[in-house]
Amino acid sequence: MLVPLHAAAASFCAFILGAIIPLIAMCVSTDKWRVANTAIAMVVALTLNAIISTANTDISTKKTVLRNIMIGVGTSVITYIIGSIFNVSIN
Repeated sequence: MLVPLHAAAASFCAFILGAIIPLIAMCVSTDKWRVANTAIAMVVALTLNAIISTANTDISTKKTVLRNIMIGVGTSVITYIIGSIFNVSIN
């Protein structure tokens, strides 16, 4: 019973810590640089997530980093496209 709870707690902490980096970038950036800084911060957060998750395993860190970045950026692009289709934006 502790294993699922441990996995859930680890996932929760990873999500929160991974979200803080882009959130800080959004909050401290000027309007002109907000999107670029957030994108860079997102890639940094995804990279750190991949490195930490493969720290004590035999899994390739390089492949995991690339996979995390590709999925994260892809998800962001899809979200942007859907928002554009429905004419949704935050100013």
